Amino acid sequence: MNSFYVLIKHLTILKHMCILSIKEIVQYQIYFNVKHCLLAPTIQNPKEAAIHIESFMLIGAES
Repeated sequence: MNSFYVLIKHLTILKHMCILSIKEIVQYQIYFNVKHCLLAPTIQNPKEAAIHIESFMLIGAES
């Protein structure tokens, strides 16, 4: 399972929980692609991908 698929899956779950909007999901997809898929394409663990998403969400909430 590739990391981008895992990201979409996790974001979809968050979206269904009404935590994320479509716009936010697109922003996180772009961020994940640039920061992780290109720099660390070895992320394949869903929990690891979720941690990256959560940390980015926290950074976004602080700014």
